[in-house]
Amino acid sequence: MRTPIYPGRISIRRYIICLITFAIVLIACSSIFAQADLRHAAPQISLREEAGLPYLQNYTPRAYHAHAQNWAVEQDARGVMYFGNTAGILEYDGVRWRLMSTPNKSVVRTLGTGPDGRIYVGAHSELGYLAPDSAGQMQYISLLSQLAPEDRNFNNIWKIHTFPGGVYFRSSTHLFLWAEGQMRVWKPGNEFHRSFFVHSTFYIREIGVGLLQMVGDALQPVAGGERFADNRLDLMLPLDAHDILIGTRADGLLRFDGSAFHPFPTEADNFLRENQLYDGAVLPNGDFALATLRGGVAIIDQAGRFLQRLDKNSGLLDNTVWSVYPDRQSGLWLALNSGLARVEIPAPLTKFTETQ
Repeated sequence: MRTPIYPGRISIRRYIICLITFAIVLIACSSIFAQADLRHAAPQISLREEAGLPYLQNYTPRAYHAHAQNWAVEQDARGVMYFGNTAGILEYDGVRWRLMSTPNKSVVRTLGTGPDGRIYVGAHSELGYLAPDSAGQMQYISLLSQLAPEDRNFNNIWKIHTFPGGVYFRSSTHLFLWAEGQMRVWKPGNEFHRSFFVHSTFYIREIGVGLLQMVGDALQPVAGGERFADNRLDLMLPLDAHDILIGTRADGLLRFDGSAFHPFPTEADNFLRENQLYDGAVLPNGDFALATLRGGVAIIDQAGRFLQRLDKNSGLLDNTVWSVYPDRQSGLWLALNSGLARVEIPAPLTKFTETQ
């Protein structure tokens, strides 16, 4: 005898299957909507991996035939690049590299283009400029003879600042101003540390004193600048037409309005604190490239959003960056502890790798 078929039993089975299916679909949809809500509600992170990597060209010591360590970058009116290298001055015309030495064959820490178009050079107990010889090839010309004998032992010239009135050379023991064929000298009571030229004003930090500015021909205290008497100040860049972005290691980034210092919080604060801010530059679009001694370069905008990081993961040879310099072809040069790099940033095109 055949087993009787009960229509009610089939309906219950189908009903249970439908319930289970509906529950699965409901759970999946809830998960999707929940993720979408979380993405909508969470703070937006500006460090965007989906933006891809900028195009980057590394230059190894084997390529430029000099010391691995580079300290400074400068571009002349012709577009030729110059680099302060531990072995001297590197010249690069886009095809060939050439090394020039100072008379004492010392490390070149800083470069700057003067109001006369010359590339000025600061080295260890040596300072001068580049000028063409009779064959049109650049050579180093020393200005050491322009100093009194007692002022010639100044150790490293750490920074050059150029402006329409002349050229400043700053060491820890001396500040020199080369103007109208003469050299002027200022000496600290303690020791000079960092110096900057922003919004047509020259600033310098004296250890134990604080931040000073040049007023006429005298160094005068900046209002509130005594806070830097015992605290490092590593960066001063124009934030806008009036204010200045200040970079410190103890207090992070600050905004200086000419009379007071205000916190300038950014998404890169932890990164800069952990990796030791050292140098920086303003990019053509107004963003900031902030060089560190441990983590490469952070790119932030004027609102403090962390846009991009340039480091070994991006293709750099080294994460220690001594200097950054935007060239006139929309490239950013990086003077590395080992090698050189040029990055297209802001990049019109980016590339993606397997890790992105």
